Amino acid sequence: MNAIKLPTVFISHSSAQKPFVEQLRAKIGSSYTIVDKYSFESAHSLQDEINIAIGKTDFFVLLISDEALNSSWVDYEVRVIRDLVDEDRLQFLPFVIDPSVEITDERIKPWIKKLLLRKYNSPTLVARVIQQKLLQYNTGHNSSLILKQNVFIGRDEDMKAVFRNFFASSENVRSVIISGIPHVGRKFFVEKLLVQLDKTTEFYKPIRISLGELDGMDAFAMQLNEIVNELNKVELVEYIRDDRKCINLIKTLLIVLSSYKENVLVIDDGCIVKANGQIEEWYVDLMKICDESNVLCVVSRYTPKNKQVRNIISHNLHVLDYD
Repeated sequence: MNAIKLPTVFISHSSAQKPFVEQLRAKIGSSYTIVDKYSFESAHSLQDEINIAIGKTDFFVLLISDEALNSSWVDYEVRVIRDLVDEDRLQFLPFVIDPSVEITDERIKPWIKKLLLRKYNSPTLVARVIQQKLLQYNTGHNSSLILKQNVFIGRDEDMKAVFRNFFASSENVRSVIISGIPHVGRKFFVEKLLVQLDKTTEFYKPIRISLGELDGMDAFAMQLNEIVNELNKVELVEYIRDDRKCINLIKTLLIVLSSYKENVLVIDDGCIVKANGQIEEWYVDLMKICDESNVLCVVSRYTPKNKQVRNIISHNLHVLDYD
């Protein structure tokens, strides 16, 4: 059996963005070969090293900042990959990560501007875009992963039931709670549900946030902010001290994530749905004010008592019987 070829990622950036890059590398994970011009150690000239590395690269990530736009080395790397991009020999992923740089900046080459949709200030969100591309690459180059991605046996009736509740509701559904015992397939079911609702693609993995029975809305807000990087620590503390401000912050952060085409999956172990089946009041209030385009999915250890609360529907996954 041939070993799976893991793709190589080349990150082009200015040294001024080294902290951002270190976080980015950590979030992408060590399973992939990630290189930049600062990782070369051989006796070859830097220009030769760049040429060799880019020649072996599957993904070229360009982190655009004021310093990068003024860097001769970044400019050289971009010139090297232009033909490779045109010939579809590597995937090019540019990101504006500097708040002071606009997408319309005249220093950004026109052919790159066409690929820029919005700015990114969070290493986590940049990493997620890259991870989705890597997952799609790996799946396309490995038939066993394609098979695994498409396996979804025995849940057709569950999916139909959720769809009936979703479209029969007189309210705009803003949250779907899927309950059931661990390992029954709740998370995989939600991933398939998001595809069926046209919220995402087959290769997409939603952002996962874990909340326990001792957590509250403040923990939810803090984890969302860590991903979005919207507020600094002082600002965040000010928001989470007040319940109304905290709920509005969560709403805002979910809208921001939605603008990046991201979906959130909450792994709930007694925070949102309590052991007695009651849905926490703050979560009910949150769903009343959330944007209509957002559908927040929750996989819960406990089954809600009320099958349908305003804007929220729920469904319990039973253990499949193959007899």
